[in-house]
Amino acid sequence: GSTGRPKGVVITHRGLVNYLAWFTSTYPVGDGLAALVHSSIGFDLTVTGLFSPLLAGGCVRLMDESAGFEEMVTALRSYGYFGLLKMTPSHLEGINHLLAPEEILEGIGTLCPGGETLAPPILAGWKHCKKWPKIVNEYGPTETVVGCCAYEVFPGNLLSGSIPIGRPISNMQIYLLN
Repeated sequence: GSTGRPKGVVITHRGLVNYLAWFTSTYPVGDGLAALVHSSIGFDLTVTGLFSPLLAGGCVRLMDESAGFEEMVTALRSYGYFGLLKMTPSHLEGINHLLAPEEILEGIGTLCPGGETLAPPILAGWKHCKKWPKIVNEYGPTETVVGCCAYEVFPGNLLSGSIPIGRPISNMQIYLLN
């Protein structure tokens, strides 16, 4: 958690199944392509990168959870194309400093930033690249099983401020207060 102390969150099996069914039917994560998993098994972000490719017939490359940006860059360069990469915007920003936009975009089919606010400057250097992967800004507290809203980002819809959290996924509703 944000306090630095681990927390336990009780989630329903039904919620997990709903999220993974939505994700695997909405995004091309199978087709024998690998996903790169670099986060702790205890981090909800790992659910997407670990289980959705396996459910869709893909495979997973597991990195040590203590791996830094340099190891992630090495993996992106060494292993070729990844069908799915799920990471926080902070990780993405760090990788932006170590790889050219083309090097990042050429090697990813679906990029799923989540876990914190996705600011347009993180993606701004990519606007004029020829290849633009499917980029899905996901939002959802852990209690909703990783994500409850999604917004697909296109080069033309990089807005000022923050990128929207999007619309609810299948079988979900959201209520915005204040």
